[in-house]
Amino acid sequence: MFEVDVYVDIKSPHSYLVVKPAMQLETDYDCQVNFKPYDLSYVDINVSTDHDRGNPIRRPRNAAQDRRARMYYTVARIYADAMNIGLRGPKILLSAEKANMGIAWALKHNCAANYLLEMYGAGWPNGWREYDMTNVISLQNSMRLAGMSDQEIGGFEDYLNTTGPSELQQYKLDAEESGAVGVPHIVFPYKKKSIGLFGREHLGLVRHTMNELGLEKHSDVEWPISHYWFDNQ
Repeated sequence: MFEVDVYVDIKSPHSYLVVKPAMQLETDYDCQVNFKPYDLSYVDINVSTDHDRGNPIRRPRNAAQDRRARMYYTVARIYADAMNIGLRGPKILLSAEKANMGIAWALKHNCAANYLLEMYGAGWPNGWREYDMTNVISLQNSMRLAGMSDQEIGGFEDYLNTTGPSELQQYKLDAEESGAVGVPHIVFPYKKKSIGLFGREHLGLVRHTMNELGLEKHSDVEWPISHYWFDNQ
């Protein structure tokens, strides 16, 4: 089976943009898409000089860093509008560790894609003003809407307090081992080896690779994909 790992962070608007085009891979090709968590650091990506959970206001180091942060969200909003999905910039720096551990937990129960759709649909259109991703009950409700059973959901809180943090860190290390510098980060087989690439624009290369391998599910599948992938659902 041709497997594609897509590393995302709930708090990343650019991860939000990759989910549905990545899910389309399974519709068009004989492949498996695995959504995995990668917990970004606002400091590492130069959005802020620190992240104080008690006062999560963005603190740019200088005008250049402020411009970088604003453009980070501006680009995402422009593409979200073109793709017919809502996206509003958040008022504060978001804390997504628990939500990202939710990706790992949902992946264990084959619900990661649906969990992401529920989370992103609840959060990004209103800039996370109506959804608290640090609230475990809210995350569990999203898991329920994603199709997880009450028994599966019931184990999530224990997961958060036991193996969840270490597994989240391991996912990040695995992504970085394949060259991750941010999200979305896409890992897939390419010419007899595995490569990792940053950015949803590489979905076209993934599709072309599967096209050359004859993995199309139907005859009218075309491998090119626009950055303006349009959600008509």
